[in-house]
Amino acid sequence: MNMYEDWAATHPLERIVKDIDTAANWLVEEIAAAGVNMKVGLVGFSLGGGVIFEVLARDDGRRFMTAACFYPMNFNSTIATKIHVPLLVVCGDNDDKCSPDMVESISTQMRNVKTLLYSGRGHGFAHRPKSLEEDGDAENAFLAMKSWLHEKLVAV
Repeated sequence: MNMYEDWAATHPLERIVKDIDTAANWLVEEIAAAGVNMKVGLVGFSLGGGVIFEVLARDDGRRFMTAACFYPMNFNSTIATKIHVPLLVVCGDNDDKCSPDMVESISTQMRNVKTLLYSGRGHGFAHRPKSLEEDGDAENAFLAMKSWLHEKLVAV
């Protein structure tokens, strides 16, 4: 087994979703206790990006207002129809863990999704750029995410 498979063997999807639910519930309760009534956004990378699909599909719009997924992996694209909040999906067209076909499938299933597909980029390009060109695309992807979150969370 490789390092990821070793790690994944001790972190089943249900456990990760439960951990995110626990943290999200705490955050929403803290915000409400401060007298503010608002929803929050999610950001996930790689496996975390894939888990966002499960979390949002189960949430039914109760806590989250939006999400951004970078190169989501190990997710069930058929649950995309259960997601009711705007979603940004970022990946590269050379990603061996999140194929452009999978991203296209998500795009056709959801009403409010924006996909950014970076040419020549593989898995993890935004948080582990391997060249100056990749670094430029990573910067662009992070700026797109910040703009997305600002538009969906702050400028509402």
